[in-house]
Amino acid sequence: MTTTLITFMERTMNPNVVEYTVQLAALASLVDGQASDQEKGLILELVSHHLYSSPEQVGPMLDRWLNMYKEQGVGTNPGVALHFAVQALQPLQFRDKHIAFYICDCVVRSDSRITPEEIYFIEDLSRLVFS
Repeated sequence: MTTTLITFMERTMNPNVVEYTVQLAALASLVDGQASDQEKGLILELVSHHLYSSPEQVGPMLDRWLNMYKEQGVGTNPGVALHFAVQALQPLQFRDKHIAFYICDCVVRSDSRITPEEIYFIEDLSRLVFS
């Protein structure tokens, strides 16, 4: 019980983990050219559940990063997405990287079709997280 309480408190007390995870999930949703409503809903659900945060906190954060990444050309250049992914992964601890990767993988697979850009992104993200 103590471990569970500590883990819960760590998660709720570190908004940076939520921010970096949302950044990565936004990249995963945009890498195929657009973020669908289905992908956005899934990001809200998964981040809220796994990182003990509210959709009211995650939603505006997600919108902000989606807009910023669209302006940076993430949807048309997977290399740009990977560059931003490296920046978002660096400050995360080992376990947080795994949670973020899981969320990104779910987002990429959510629409039952995986584009070559999504494959490229998720494979490179996998190498960054698990190596």
